[in-house]
Amino acid sequence: MKKRTLLLGWWLLAIVGCSDVAAKELDYQKALIVDVRTLQEWNAGHLRDATLMPLDQLAEQISRQPINKDQQILLYCRSGNRANHAQKILEQMGYTQVLNLGGLGQAAETLQQEIIQSYDNL
Repeated sequence: MKKRTLLLGWWLLAIVGCSDVAAKELDYQKALIVDVRTLQEWNAGHLRDATLMPLDQLAEQISRQPINKDQQILLYCRSGNRANHAQKILEQMGYTQVLNLGGLGQAAETLQQEIIQSYDNL
């Protein structure tokens, strides 16, 4: 019984510890939040504080942003696949603080941001 309690305690500590680390790592107030989906997907719904940079235009558009290579960049797409590809592109360009938040719903939950609709053009 004592062994189970100890293991449960370590397991709970690991979960709580991971949550605290994740929250500290995601300082989204200072981060650049990037949606790498298409304009049509963006118009259907996106995070309030996100910037649209479709994957096929990412390298060109990020180069025009006034950010340094250590700026935290948080990426999302529909499922996390394009964001993963975008992360690799940005890391190859020298950006050091790039995180894939997965899909739109997961990113909204992680950052505690609402999903809004707008009809912006690039």
